[in-house]
Amino acid sequence: MNDGKNKVVKNSVLYSVVMAFTKALGLILLPLYTNVKFISTAEYGEYSLLSQFITMATFFVSLSLNNAAIRFYTDFKEDREKVKKFFGTIMTFISLLSLGVLIIFIVFQKPLLNLLFTGIPFFPNVFITLIALIFYTIYTMYQGFLQSMMEGSRYSRNGMLFVLLHAALNVLFLVGFRNVKIGSYELGGLNGMVLSLTISYGVFAIYGVYDLLRKKLMVICIDKKMLSMSIKYSLPLVPHSMANTMAAYIPKVFLNKVDKVAQVAGAMATAIHSVAMQFSSTIDVVQNAINTAQRPWFNEKMGQGEKGKKEIIDFTMVSMRLTIIVCLGVGLFSQEIVLIIARSSAYYEAWKIIPFFAITHAVKSIYYNQALAVMYDLNANKKMFLCSGSGTLLNFVLTGTLVWWVFDLGIWGTAISLLVSRILSASLMMMLCRKNKIIMFPLKEMIMCVVLCAITCVVGIVPINWYVKSTTGDQITLFSLQCFINFGYKFIVFALGSFAIVGKQRKEFVDFTKSLLKKKRKK
Repeated sequence: MNDGKNKVVKNSVLYSVVMAFTKALGLILLPLYTNVKFISTAEYGEYSLLSQFITMATFFVSLSLNNAAIRFYTDFKEDREKVKKFFGTIMTFISLLSLGVLIIFIVFQKPLLNLLFTGIPFFPNVFITLIALIFYTIYTMYQGFLQSMMEGSRYSRNGMLFVLLHAALNVLFLVGFRNVKIGSYELGGLNGMVLSLTISYGVFAIYGVYDLLRKKLMVICIDKKMLSMSIKYSLPLVPHSMANTMAAYIPKVFLNKVDKVAQVAGAMATAIHSVAMQFSSTIDVVQNAINTAQRPWFNEKMGQGEKGKKEIIDFTMVSMRLTIIVCLGVGLFSQEIVLIIARSSAYYEAWKIIPFFAITHAVKSIYYNQALAVMYDLNANKKMFLCSGSGTLLNFVLTGTLVWWVFDLGIWGTAISLLVSRILSASLMMMLCRKNKIIMFPLKEMIMCVVLCAITCVVGIVPINWYVKSTTGDQITLFSLQCFINFGYKFIVFALGSFAIVGKQRKEFVDFTKSLLKKKRKK
């Protein structure tokens, strides 16, 4: 591999390590989060809604200016003073904007609570969540600056330390401060998890600003020309940036309404959906790591003409096949993992929709690769909101229809809505990329990989589970004979499906995988 690809692979490994660590620690602590002794199922559902709101709202608050940092940093990197102004302008602007959002929520808290946080009081949890939003926006922008400079080591180190601090604080508040009160305010349960999140973001946001100032990479200012250029580029990207987050947030809003009206106490749909999303999001370890590391390299290669585009296509197809194999693995074996980890039987239903989410992630791999090309083109990127925005709107309408307004399909309605909306967004993004002749990815191969993933999931999951259900009237139980037979059968199906997905790029796939493993061993 050349130096550029080596840098992408190195950073992919670094990003994947920290993301894998994040997911692994989350799964390890899942028995604590799903143990009603420490936090009720309803409270965990509410926490999931609040934390997802932070992730979603930051795209409005930051206006996706981290994308502008990645796109334009290469134009300024040779001039230290311009870099300081550029980073300083973005950081100062988003800090002021986030404070403005806090004021708006305080003034219009009643209608916003009814719309976004049904049944959750503004003080203290929603208010503290808004403080966390300010810190989170600053922290993610700092991480975006590191990404633009391809500082994979610093980016990953910060991410790892954040996860450790957040996990430690969660354990402290849930276990150590259980039933401890300050006045009428209880430090455990939902309150503790919200405080843990806010403190963690606060520490790393403050450190990020300090680090930029210390290394003279930022000065507090607003350069109108740089700000205007950045907003013009990033504003159309807001729907794209928030599409995945909205996909997780929209179902929680509707499911939370269903839960409150039905007064569900045991198997909260919001909490079950959150567990399913948490398992399926392990795919992001590979998907987001490669995508994050690839963006700066992608921009450089696009400037090299047809030769650079060929390198991009070759690399993209190999990395996409790897991602879809991960999707396949998660979709097939989520059943066993959920049965082992989830402490409450109320969460067992989660595994049944994870394959839907896995196939959705496979579709998203097409969407992301097309989006990289569209984001590079300064004319086409202005139309990205039509692709991502259409998908988000369809997701909202379908989820509302299938879960709340017309039908009551619960978590199945959310899974179907997400898959259909992602297919729409990916299709529109492919059309936009092709129409503007930015880069001609082999779409037939991409689509076939996704189709193979979907077919293999169905073939691997349905037969034995259907047979056990039809003959015994119950689902497969952990460590039973049916469980071992089911696992062995799915392993064979997984191997055959992976072989088919790799296809004619077997040599390139092996070389790419060896390169990843080599970098990981060195790390």
